[in-house]
Amino acid sequence: MLPLLLVLAAACGTRATVALSGAFLRPASVVAQWEETMNLPDGPHVVRSRWRDYPGDSLVALCYYNASFDNYSPPGAPGHRTSGFERAFVLVGPAGAAVLDHIGTKRTTPIVAP
Repeated sequence: MLPLLLVLAAACGTRATVALSGAFLRPASVVAQWEETMNLPDGPHVVRSRWRDYPGDSLVALCYYNASFDNYSPPGAPGHRTSGFERAFVLVGPAGAAVLDHIGTKRTTPIVAP
């Protein structure tokens, strides 16, 4: 498992200021289906995933990073300097291009794989 995580960390461009907390490799077809159905029946979701543009068996890395992302979050409560955004979810496509999906708290951005 460790060699796989090291490969995924390299693919996701881990920096010293962040920690890779979870990473998975999945086929593009699986990631596309997941994006298009994750909040159904009536929640917001992608109508057509960008991963449909790749061959279905192309691998996509799903990477979760822990760090302080307060510059990307709303202001904290009065008297608090930070708002607690502490996890980023990044997808890395077959060609190596990284897509920042979202940044949130650990509670709202759990480490899951499709």
